[in-house]
Amino acid sequence: MVQDTPIIELANVDRSFSGRSKTVEALRDFTLDLRDGEVLTIVGPSGCGKSTLLNILARLEKPTGGTLSFRGVDAEKSGVQIGYVTQSDTLFPWRTLLGNVEYPLEIRGVSKNVRRERAMSLLERVGLAGFEDRLPFELSGGMRQRGNIVRALVYDPDIVLMDEPFGALDAQTRLLLQDQLQRLCAEERKTVVFITHDLQEAIALGDRVVVMTARPGRIKMIRTVGLERPRDLNHIHEIPRFQELLSELWDCLRDEVLLAGQGSGK
Repeated sequence: MVQDTPIIELANVDRSFSGRSKTVEALRDFTLDLRDGEVLTIVGPSGCGKSTLLNILARLEKPTGGTLSFRGVDAEKSGVQIGYVTQSDTLFPWRTLLGNVEYPLEIRGVSKNVRRERAMSLLERVGLAGFEDRLPFELSGGMRQRGNIVRALVYDPDIVLMDEPFGALDAQTRLLLQDQLQRLCAEERKTVVFITHDLQEAIALGDRVVVMTARPGRIKMIRTVGLERPRDLNHIHEIPRFQELLSELWDCLRDEVLLAGQGSGK
């Protein structure tokens, strides 16, 4: 159940990058609240600032304007823990799968028995039990990405950021991981910000979907999905509400994709 208190508050956030010849405005006047336990999916044309937004939420970059707070506290002073999953897996090639998943707990000083129990529990829940002693090169792309996801969850972060985590996977593996992700995040009660270029994925996984404009990225539309959980991702596309949302979101996004393709910096 999503609680009433916002865990993330972005207020009039801007982000610009200065180069030798010009300043590039990545985000402009971005205002958005997220609540505990919400899965927010974000779609937008290439170059609209989606990854920049995640980097700001991860506190890897600072806004050039506006404010970011977590549970009402300025982001720089907040103790909120954040997990970050990128499109490409970032597993250490010299560590086993189990060693990779344990690593965030290891650097926090968690005892070996406790971190092993937590890591193995998550690996079992995503179907990777029996592969814990394998090195990353011995695993498929989908298996590595599952390891990447559970490594981000193992230390129980408050917020999980995902930057197109399934973009490089084949359709069958993608569907499998989408289903595992929705179950895992529900069980772990995580707040998730999920970037994707796939409108169907955005609807299937999200509680709300945000459509961003071409650069500088702003919010053009927010829609509540309104589909019950857990969702049958194999047949969700057959639901009339899903089809309605897909049509509405694409109508909203189409012009922005065309503008981005023309190099517009509106």
